[in-house]
Order: sequence, then structure tokens, then C-alpha cells
Amino acid sequence: MPVFIALWLFLFPQTTNDFSQKISLSTEQTKAINAYVDYFNESIHGMLIVHRLLENNNQDINKYVDLDGYQINFYSNNDLPKNIFEDPEQWFYETSPEKRFDGLKEVENNLPLDIRSDLVSQASKIHTICTNVNDIRFEVEDYIDANDLTVKENLYGVYELLEKGVDLYADFYKTQNEFQISIKPYVNKGIDEIESDSFMAMYHSFAKIHTSSKNILNAIRNRDDERVASFTKELKTAFANFKKDIESPENAGRFKKSAQFSIIETKVKDIITAADAFAGGVVPKEYKLYGKYYYYHNSNVINKYNRYGNGFVNEMNIIMDKQAASYPHFLEMPHYFQVIYPMKIIEQDYLISETKMIKEVPRELEAREVTVNDNVIKAETTLLELELYDYKLKDNDVVSINFNGDWIYRNLSLESEPKKLKLKLNETGVNYLLIHAESVGIISPNTVAIKYKIGPKRDEIILESDLDSSALIEFSLDN
Repeated sequence: MPVFIALWLFLFPQTTNDFSQKISLSTEQTKAINAYVDYFNESIHGMLIVHRLLENNNQDINKYVDLDGYQINFYSNNDLPKNIFEDPEQWFYETSPEKRFDGLKEVENNLPLDIRSDLVSQASKIHTICTNVNDIRFEVEDYIDANDLTVKENLYGVYELLEKGVDLYADFYKTQNEFQISIKPYVNKGIDEIESDSFMAMYHSFAKIHTSSKNILNAIRNRDDERVASFTKELKTAFANFKKDIESPENAGRFKKSAQFSIIETKVKDIITAADAFAGGVVPKEYKLYGKYYYYHNSNVINKYNRYGNGFVNEMNIIMDKQAASYPHFLEMPHYFQVIYPMKIIEQDYLISETKMIKEVPRELEAREVTVNDNVIKAETTLLELELYDYKLKDNDVVSINFNGDWIYRNLSLESEPKKLKLKLNETGVNYLLIHAESVGIISPNTVAIKYKIGPKRDEIILESDLDSSALIEFSLDN
């Protein structure tokens, strides 16, 4: 009887699915799911190549203004295939993403029936995303060639194209998560039906290392420093157990001599070292403008995880394919993309507070108590974009807006349409935005919703103020 494993046993909470038939997997179904996993992983490799090109484009156009650019890579579109994901000369892949995508049609009918349409749809969406990402590299290049970038309006056009890339990379990440959730009930069911197998203990070690490392990357991506530290502890425990399994008497060195196991050991140790260093937040000069989260996720950790940096995930998949039983493959992790803007653009379009350093947020302003929101919004860039609007019910609320001690709006009505703001945070001291109610409308208190964007982070907060107290939200700049 074939052996099956819960590939992402620890990644997601148990989902409830009302399947009309018993959830089970055959060897053919496992191999079909693996074909989809392999397609996602190879596409991640292609997305990285374009990612580096777009970083270079970003650095190059910043030189047109007043920001020094540090070339992170040294290749251009002319050095690469027209379609990164096709690669007819096999520069980057043993089997290109395009060939893997075409091959999915051959195994499509082997997928479990209840999730077949979902997996086919998700793979098709990834294919569309990859196509659009590949197109952007030429759109940016053609736009730069066709326009005078010393003209401000033309320069903005490049940044708009790059921002499209931000959304596409986010869509890839979202779609891959949906794929994981789709297959989870099936690979989890396999663990309940598993029979004794000599490789089982080692697979469990693999799964724990994979999960802990992936959680570290997700925590960095979500700018959650505390969870990075927590997951690093979990990885250290998982790695210690992995070492015990390798060196156990029953294994008698059968794994220790393998080149794949040596790579896994080295790369996991490197991830632990990088995750420990994350707390200090030291960033190389060429990544200084991007901040620590971008650097540690996209460079210092993920390249020990993904195949392109000889990371351990692919090595685990190779080892599992050598076993007699059919084991589900592990997924790699996509990068995220971030656009960096030059200082001159900031100074022209972003409001800068007159006070360059504020030691602490005010507790009282214009004879009103200031209520400070419990959440402090972390920022790794000085650029802050806001959209303010009357929350839920438009009831004639009128507010004044204070940024770092400066009244940037007085008696502002949010009745008709949201108000968009672009602010530049001070690099030292604290930064804050204060909502001061001038009227509470029909229903008290005055409730203002604020959508904000800082670098790649997008979120929304709700602030309430009345005629006795003002609401304040603080921004913490990660240096």
C-alpha cells in the first residue's frame, strides 16, 4: 500500500470540508499533486529572475532623480530569454515552468475529483501571473526608451508599471496559499492511513524543519518580529531532532553520507543564523533603502530555502523521490516585490512636518485629552500614503488633521469623498497622526477610517474622537 504524508500538517488550521466521497489518495493522485507542486516551485524560480530585473529598473530610474542606485544584479533583458518561463536553451531549469505547465494536462484527470477544478484553476492563475510578470519587464524597458525621464510626469509612469509588479507578486503568494489549503485535507488524510515505513521518522523531521522555516519567512513578510523569534526557537528544536535522526544507531549513517542531507544540514543552520541576526536588523548598503524585512525575506533567508540558492526544500524533494513510497513534495516560498522612490519625488509630493524630531506623542492638545491607539504601525520606509473617509455612516463628521504637530487640514468634511494624503515620516523620534473632531455629526463619536500604505504594507485602522478627546495613531520607523 502506498505511503502518504501530510505535507503541510502544521501550516494551516484544520479546514472543514463536506466531501461526498471518502478522502483518500492513490499513488497516481499523489504524483499528480506533486506535478502541480513542482510547477509552482519552478515558477517561483522564474518569478525571482524577473524580480531582480525589476529591482534593477527601479534603481536605474532613481538615478534620474537624486538617489544613488546600487545595482543588485548585473544582467538585463538582452541577456535573457524572451520568455523567462519558457527558457528554450535551458539556461535556468532542467524542466521549464512552461513545459511543466503543459505537462499538467497529462495528469489532470489523476487529481482527486473534489479538488480537481480548484487545482487546475489555481495553476492557470499562476500561469497568467507569470505571463504578466514577464511582460512587465519589457513594458518597463520600452517605456524608459520611449520617454524623457527628466520630465516628472514621465518618471511617474515607470513607478506605476513597477507598482503593477507589486500586485502581481502579491497575487502569486495569495494563489499559492489557496493551493496549499485545497490539497491539505487529502495529504492530511494520508497520515491516518499510513503503514509502517523506515523513512517515516525522517519525513517527520523534514516536515517540521520545512514548516518552521516557512513560518519564519511568513513572519518576516508580515513584519512580526516576535513571531520570527518564536519560530526560530521552533526551528532550532526541529533541527536538533533532525540531527538526532540522522545520527541514530538504527540509521547507521545511511543518511549522513548523502550529499542532499549535507546540503539540508548546512542550509538549515544558515537559516537559523540569519533568523538570529534578524533581531539586530543589520542590512547591507545595497539593501538599506528596502529595509530589514525586505532584505531578510528576499535575500538573507529565502535563498537557503528555495532551490535557486541551493536551498534545502528541493533537496528534501529529491530524497523523497528516491523512496519506494510516493511522498508529497514540499512547496517553496515566493518573493515579494517593493518599489523604492527617490528623495526628490518625496519632497515634491509628500508633506514634510516642520518639526524634524519629536521625542514623544502629545497627551493633550488644544485643551483636549489625546487618546493614543494601542497599535503602533511599523514602517520600514519614510513614505506614508493615507486615505481618510467617514466610517460606515456618512453623518456630517468634520475633523481637523494634525501630522507631527502640524495642522495639515482644518474643518475637513469627509462627507463627499475620501481624502488622500502623502506624508513623509521623520527618520528620528516618533511620528503620529492625530484626528481632532470639530463636529460629531448625527451620531457620536466621530469615527474616521484610515486606509494606509507604507512600502508593501496595506491596511486599515479606525479612530474615534469626540469634542472632549482627540485620537492619535503612532508610526514606528524601522531604522
